[in-house]
Amino acid sequence: MNKQTEKQKSVKQQEMEKLRAKKKKKLLTSLSLTSLAVVAIVAGIFISSALNSDAGGKSYAGNSGTDDGMASAAKNDGAAASNVLAINDIRSDPLSFIGEITLTGINVGTYPQDPKIFFVMDTEELLACKNMQCGAFQLPVIYKGDDPMPELADEVSITGSWVKYEENGQRVDIFEAKQIDVKRNVMNLLQ
Repeated sequence: MNKQTEKQKSVKQQEMEKLRAKKKKKLLTSLSLTSLAVVAIVAGIFISSALNSDAGGKSYAGNSGTDDGMASAAKNDGAAASNVLAINDIRSDPLSFIGEITLTGINVGTYPQDPKIFFVMDTEELLACKNMQCGAFQLPVIYKGDDPMPELADEVSITGSWVKYEENGQRVDIFEAKQIDVKRNVMNLLQ
C-alpha cells in the first residue's frame, strides 16, 4: 500500500511539474518581440536619463527637486542600506541611493543585447496587475557573478550599488548586483 501511495504522489508531482512548465512556456511565448522591444525601450529611457553626470562622477536621473525632504534624508545618510527597499521605493530618483543597498522585486525580462542585464519590477505592482508589461518602472540590473541568473518571474532580493556601464560607446549608470537571493517564483500567480 505504501509503494502505491508513493507512486501516486510521484505521479502527482510529475503532473504538477508538467503543468508549471506548460504555464511557464505559455507565458514565455506570449512575450512577443514587441513586448521585448518595449522592455528594451524602457531600459534605454532609464539608461539615457542616467547620462546626466558631472565631472566628479556623481550622477543624477532627472531629480526634479520635488522630494519631500524626509525621503531625501533617508537616501543620503546611509540609513537605507540597512533596509530592504521595494523597487517603487527608489523609483522617483534611483541614483540618489548611495552605496550598497538591498532591493526586492520580480525579474520581468532580460535585455536582448546583454544577457547579464535583467529587469526588476515592483513585487506589489506586478502581483496587482498580473502582467509583466504593466509596470511603468522596471529597474535594469547587471549581474556578473558566477551563479545562474534569476529565472523569469523569480522574486529576488538584490544587494548591490550603482556602477558605470558602457553601452554604444557611452558610459551610463546601472545597478550592479553583487548578491542575488531568489525568494520564490511567482509565475503561477500571474495567470
